[in-house]
Amino acid sequence: MQYIRLPLKGSYNTRDLGGYPTYDGNVTRFNQFLRSDEVGYLDKDDIEFLKEYGVKTVIDLRTENELDQIPNPFENEPSIQFHHISLLSQSMIQEMTKNFNTVSMDVNYVNTLEKEKRSIAKVLKVIHDSEDGCVLFHCSAGKDQTGLIAMLLLGIAGVDYQDIITNYEPSFANISHNPRVKKMIMCDVPPMMLSNYTFMQKTLKHIDYKYGSIKDYVKSLGFIHSEINQIRNRLIHR
Repeated sequence: MQYIRLPLKGSYNTRDLGGYPTYDGNVTRFNQFLRSDEVGYLDKDDIEFLKEYGVKTVIDLRTENELDQIPNPFENEPSIQFHHISLLSQSMIQEMTKNFNTVSMDVNYVNTLEKEKRSIAKVLKVIHDSEDGCVLFHCSAGKDQTGLIAMLLLGIAGVDYQDIITNYEPSFANISHNPRVKKMIMCDVPPMMLSNYTFMQKTLKHIDYKYGSIKDYVKSLGFIHSEINQIRNRLIHR
């Protein structure tokens, strides 16, 4: 079930993090966390569906410019706690733009994990502090910034790395059905738009090599054991 997209007309990569087995015999819970692509094109029925699904918190990981160009429909929704926390600083954007066709995405993922720790910590703090309901986090494609947060959450839950990788992989296949994306890739697909499993595989190897585990990386952000466990408890069945 973890590969199934939610039936939304205005989004192509909205998926639940539920259904993944963990190392200690638990399974990640449904209706707790949604990873998603752009939500600016959701219609009223889509928004109502997500509210009925249980969404209470929305975290927009896009840049300020992206938010200005395509406003978030949840920003002024009374029943939703909305947070805009970009995972890409201006220097990171410039670096990624400069190396758009020459650098593998795993390099950008590692750079984000190392250079944007403050923003990543803010995202996890919002998740930690959210008391109930489902948390939806998204960027434009639901692949890169969204993929990193999904990786951290699944890692905190104790999901096997292979399942974290397979959670990441469907992103390009999903967004390739988006008419706006189709126009961009009619002639050629830029390598950075792909969600090749090696991108996430190499990112996980970096975390293991430098920190020892995903939980240890999260500790490097300033979180203590009890706070990490609180996030984990939202993710697993008991």
